[in-house]
Amino acid sequence: MLGLDGFNTGVTQIAMILPLMLQSQRFFAGQVTLGDMHQTVQSFNRLMRALSFFRLFYDEFTLYQARLNRLYGFFTTLEHLNTEEKAVVTVDEQRLTVSNLTIQGIDGRTLLENVNFSLKSGDALLIQGASGTGKTTLLKVLAGIYPIKTTGHITAPSQQNALFLPQRSYVPQGTLKEAICYPAIQATEDELVSVMKQCRLEKYSEMLNEEKDWQQILSPGELQRIAFVRILLTKPALILLDETTSALEETMERQLYELVRKLLPESIIVSVGHRCTLQSYHTQTMTLGYCCMNKLECERV
Repeated sequence: MLGLDGFNTGVTQIAMILPLMLQSQRFFAGQVTLGDMHQTVQSFNRLMRALSFFRLFYDEFTLYQARLNRLYGFFTTLEHLNTEEKAVVTVDEQRLTVSNLTIQGIDGRTLLENVNFSLKSGDALLIQGASGTGKTTLLKVLAGIYPIKTTGHITAPSQQNALFLPQRSYVPQGTLKEAICYPAIQATEDELVSVMKQCRLEKYSEMLNEEKDWQQILSPGELQRIAFVRILLTKPALILLDETTSALEETMERQLYELVRKLLPESIIVSVGHRCTLQSYHTQTMTLGYCCMNKLECERV
C-alpha cells in the first residue's frame, strides 16, 4: 500500500502542473489568455478525477475482495461441516453416558478413541492430562458445539439444560448486569446481588447498572467467579468447566466448588484442570495422554 500511495501522490502532483506546462508555450505566444489557462486546468482536473476512480480506490477494492474471499471460505466450510458424521445423542436430564466415542480433528487425525464413562445426577468427573491431548475438545463434544466428525453414542441432558464455561468467560460491553446475564440469563437485581456475594464479588454490587468495558476492568480471577455466578443463576443439569478455576487461588476454588455442590446437588459436573487439588471435588477422574488410542474409562476417586 505504501508504493500505491506514493504513486497516487506523484500522479496527483504532476497533474496539477501538467496542463499549465502544455499550454505555457501558447500563453507566452499570446495565443490564449489567463482565463483560457484557468479553463484548461479545470477541464483537465475534471478529466483526471473521472479517470482516477479505480486508481484512487484500488486499495478499497482489494480489501473488499479479501473480505469476499474470507466469507466464501467461511460458508464453504460451514457447508462441509454440516455433512460431517456426528455421534448419536440421546437426551436424558439425569445422566451423562459416553459409549465408544471417537473424535477426529479438523485435519482428519483421530484425537480420542473409545472414550467411555457414565455419570448420574450428583456425580462429578475430572479430566486431566497434558496440553493438546483433547481435554477441551471432549468438553465441546459433550456440549454439542464441536463441528468435526465424531462417532459413538452420547446420552446427556439437553443443550438448553447444559452450560459450557471456558477458561476466560466472555462479558460484553454494557452494564455489569448485562455482562453477567449474557447471553440471556433471567435474574432480578436482588438475585444477582445475593449470588455475587456468595461468589465473593460483593464489591461490584453497587455497579450493576454502570456501563463499562468489563472485559478489561475485571481481573482473570473475577471473570472466572462471574462464570460461577452464571452457574448458580442458570442451575443447569450439566456443568462443563474448562479450567474455569485456573486463575483462582486454591481456597477460593474450594469454596466455589463446595458452593455449587451445596446449591446444585443434582447437577452433573465435568471439569478439565491440571491441579491435583481438584480431585477431591470429583467422584471420578480420567487422564488423557498423547496416544489415546486404547479404551479410555474413568477411575473412581
